[in-house]
Amino acid sequence: MKVYPRRFLTGTIFIFLLSSAPIAGMTVTAYQAEEAARLIAALLISGRVVVDQSQSLINSPDQGDKGFTRRCFERQVIDEFRSAQEWI
Repeated sequence: MKVYPRRFLTGTIFIFLLSSAPIAGMTVTAYQAEEAARLIAALLISGRVVVDQSQSLINSPDQGDKGFTRRCFERQVIDEFRSAQEWI
């Protein structure tokens, strides 16, 4: 099964931006915009960390089913994101 990290990250960022979009008549403060940018960057970094940690498994030609499914990737990215937020 193929892993689609770009689709996951793109979808997550899109949903985040859509859900944080200003409602008619409301404006976004500079702080809110900076916070959204920080969280998006942290999510992207979390995805890169997960891929980096799994790179030897991903590149292994000897192992057919690597078990690195989309769901597995999503769970690891969320866990990494949450742990990164604890120390930021």
